Amino acid sequence: MTVDSYTIRSRWPRRLVIGAGLVLLGAGLLWPWVRGFAETEGVSAQIDEIVEEAMGRQPIAGLVVGVARGGQVIHTAGYGYADVENQLESTSETVFSVGSITKQFTAAAILELVDEGGLGLDDPIAEHLPFGSGFAPGVTVHSLMNHTSGFKNYTTMEKWWRTIGLEMRPDEMAAVFSGEPLDFRPGARFSYSNSGYFLLGMIIERAGGQPFGGYLNQHLAVPLELTATSYCDDRVLIPNRARGYQVAGGKFFHSPYVSMSQAYSAGGICSNVLDLMQWTRFLSEGA
Repeated sequence: MTVDSYTIRSRWPRRLVIGAGLVLLGAGLLWPWVRGFAETEGVSAQIDEIVEEAMGRQPIAGLVVGVARGGQVIHTAGYGYADVENQLESTSETVFSVGSITKQFTAAAILELVDEGGLGLDDPIAEHLPFGSGFAPGVTVHSLMNHTSGFKNYTTMEKWWRTIGLEMRPDEMAAVFSGEPLDFRPGARFSYSNSGYFLLGMIIERAGGQPFGGYLNQHLAVPLELTATSYCDDRVLIPNRARGYQVAGGKFFHSPYVSMSQAYSAGGICSNVLDLMQWTRFLSEGA
């Protein structure tokens, strides 16, 4: 079964489609230049020049750029290294942890479950979570999706930073923030919250009858032929996976370890530029 693309575009056009543009941030930044020469033979050379100039201004281990126009792929290429230590170059097949772009997939999965009748956008989340009937009164599935639930964003909590490397079950991780007082009355205002999208992953698991990663694979990745898109399980060998780096004193160092079990449905998906271009087109045009 595939996602109902009309549902995605009609109910959440800005949140999902604008977010999809950020997936290919390089493409967005390049668009003013690409527009003028999209039909010329020198497209790739000019894009290379733009990217290399940008990489020369600051330390960047590696990146991949994908540019498409009117559904046609104009350019894809890797620059720098996916693995600096072992001198493995970035390519169009390089798989990155895509961080909060994960939220697009989580939202799409929720809307599919809504279409199937497994849950409703206006359902109180207590109906779909294991915390008891009195949990988070006034918070609905809808308010988790549009960041108006009032849940404290767990990535801003000091106690979370002390445990970011630990492997946790979803219920264990949710316990870090679920007992905290809400920051505001549900629906009163917008406040970006990873916590809300973490809870949406738990709802997907209960309503969909399988782990978040399994649901993602069966209902989104496989039907849409997103062959490099998966849950970033730290224990699984993922071909072409890039390493993460930070810069200090102009030198690259490995980024501190963050368990993907804590990123989960708020930021735990891996993908590559080819899949993300296809995903973006799907959100914009429908399958």
